[in-house]
Amino acid sequence: MDERLHIQALIHRHLDQATTPEESAELDRLLGSSADAADAFAEASRLDAFLVEHFSDTGRRLQVAALFHDRQPAAPRRRWRLPVPVLAAAAGVLLIVGALLLGRHLQKTRQPQGYQVVAGHVLLDGEARRELFAGARLVVPDTAPAVLHLPDGSRAELAPASRAILRGHSGGARQAIELLQGSGRFQVAKGTEPFRVETLLGCVTALGTEFTVDFGPVPSSDTGGVGMRRTAVQALAVAVILGMVQVDFGTDTFILSAGDSKVFAAGVRDGGTCGPPPPPKPAQRSGAEGVPPLPLPATPQRRTEKKKPPTPPAVVVKIKTGSLADWATDQNDINNLLVWMQTKLKINFSFEEKPLREVKLDASRLPMLYRTGHNAFTFSAAERQALRDYVLKGGFIYFDACCGRKAFSDSARAELAKIFPERPLRKLPPDHPLYRCYYDVPLVAYTPAAGITGMAPPPLEGIDIGCRTGVVFSPYDLSCGWDMHTHKTCSGVQAEYALKLGANLIAYATATKAMGTSLAESRVYTDREKARADKFRIGQVMHGGQWNPDPAGLSTLLDTVSSQTSLKVSFATQPLRLDSKDLTTLPFIYMTGHDDFTLSGAEVAALRAYLRAGGFLMGDACCGRKAFDTAFRREMAKVLPGLKLKALPTSHPLYSMHYKIASVNHSQAAIVQRKLKNPGAPALEGILVNGQLAVVYSPLDLGCGWELKPHPYGVGYESRDAIRLGVNVVMYAVSH
Repeated sequence: MDERLHIQALIHRHLDQATTPEESAELDRLLGSSADAADAFAEASRLDAFLVEHFSDTGRRLQVAALFHDRQPAAPRRRWRLPVPVLAAAAGVLLIVGALLLGRHLQKTRQPQGYQVVAGHVLLDGEARRELFAGARLVVPDTAPAVLHLPDGSRAELAPASRAILRGHSGGARQAIELLQGSGRFQVAKGTEPFRVETLLGCVTALGTEFTVDFGPVPSSDTGGVGMRRTAVQALAVAVILGMVQVDFGTDTFILSAGDSKVFAAGVRDGGTCGPPPPPKPAQRSGAEGVPPLPLPATPQRRTEKKKPPTPPAVVVKIKTGSLADWATDQNDINNLLVWMQTKLKINFSFEEKPLREVKLDASRLPMLYRTGHNAFTFSAAERQALRDYVLKGGFIYFDACCGRKAFSDSARAELAKIFPERPLRKLPPDHPLYRCYYDVPLVAYTPAAGITGMAPPPLEGIDIGCRTGVVFSPYDLSCGWDMHTHKTCSGVQAEYALKLGANLIAYATATKAMGTSLAESRVYTDREKARADKFRIGQVMHGGQWNPDPAGLSTLLDTVSSQTSLKVSFATQPLRLDSKDLTTLPFIYMTGHDDFTLSGAEVAALRAYLRAGGFLMGDACCGRKAFDTAFRREMAKVLPGLKLKALPTSHPLYSMHYKIASVNHSQAAIVQRKLKNPGAPALEGILVNGQLAVVYSPLDLGCGWELKPHPYGVGYESRDAIRLGVNVVMYAVSH
């Protein structure tokens, strides 16, 4: 091989980081002994750096030839007769053509099987892998790019420090890659199905083409009222080298052809990484700035531009405090979340930023308040009362400890204890609808600073108002994830999961606000006919879990029994503990809840004696919650050892006491989560004691249906059938 060609080959392999140790040693020797080799290496390095810088700025790969001609010529070179730019352009063209020809030859002769890492390194759960699989969540170390061959013959080159998920055949695409962070260059093999690259802001779809995708913060300038400062905007940058791609961003679709590049960014500038913003630059004023503006013309000018579309409804207000370094370190968080929801879900909402004193706390118009920050804080007594009233009437508040700051977390806990002294914060259970009301997010990944490795349950805590969670608090940061930036001190949830949890928070807040008033206030049952016989008292069991999630449910059921049956009995309800001496005076007791609970030894013994003496217990898993279901079955095994809950056949007399019930309809949540069908058989269970039905239990919710109000996430029966089943249970207990 000619020595000059050999040197060029070594240089190009070095720039591609593909040399062997022997080749690196040979290149070092040649650079030290040959002036030609040193000159060629310097020119190639300058050219490579120039192209990398140019491409990262604009992405217009097809302008390479023009760039070569625009460059200043290098110093004269010994024995080189042609100008250096021409030689470099020719060499670049030859290399590109040769690489394409070689790539096609290799594709025809040796198609890779599955996902293979052919250059660089990829980490899965911290371990380097060469063979990957669909669903793999990979990280490219920050030392060098990684090149992947995909099962369809396409090629993906991911930049250092990129993170991605190999989605495989997904959503009609033959291959889909979700780029969580960083950038990539994709050479797409021809095929009949599309190839898709997804990001948190939008997705790029292609057939056979070559393009680049860069997702992350880009610098900008913000000329706000405090002067100019450097900011960062989360952006999706796409550049097309060959062919054509489709970019879906928000509700818009863009078609880019070869040579096109475009940056898609969220509409609000961001204050950058968490912490105080940089001080503003000194303002420079010209003399004209002090002159009053000229008056407007007397005749209005004709409008030729299109009118702006109406502003979408504000779904959330972010609370402003006195310090930008407190509430605005993730200034673009809620905006990015809503832009992401618009892109992914095609839902268009807006938001506002106001001090709390300026917010009209009307739950019917404002579904959600959002309070985030770094610093400790307190509310005034008037603010606490206003926030309490807002939540009780259907409002929803989310508190987020930005970066996981302890000062903010401690303040949030203290203030919530003052606002709702009777309702403690509780960790949301795994089957809470917040974790599946739109996205299924049973597990999340945390940032390194959180100290939680692998996939773990989400960190959310909440305060329930009846069956509705009205306040949610996260001691681990979500806002940095919504803002789509990471930094070493952030103790929170990674952006991919934070965005999905954020979408669920907004979906839950908007879906449940109509429940507020009816669930926050108990309804008092009153007799319609005072002349009826003695009262039939029903006890509601108080236990260690949330024992009264449906305050109006039982009263509404008893009202129905009193008004629609011929039973000459009036009713009264009485909360009591199982070890109370009043237990033996109540022929019927009702037990419900959301959470786990444990009965004391005295309560177990008292309930056992009560049931053996002829008492009747009705159990109801409110909202179909699994925690209560598990606890009820466990505690009943203690109360009545050797006796198990068994399904009541549809032939049981209970199903024909008043209403003839052969089939029932389930709630939409029960159909989706439990895969039930309408109509279906009722699912009541029971325990016989001394040959008599002493315990009736429903693992599907009844109480929410009794309230005759919307419960979008209740896993149970439709209201009509919940009422019919409840009436029959009461009639059976009274008559037996």
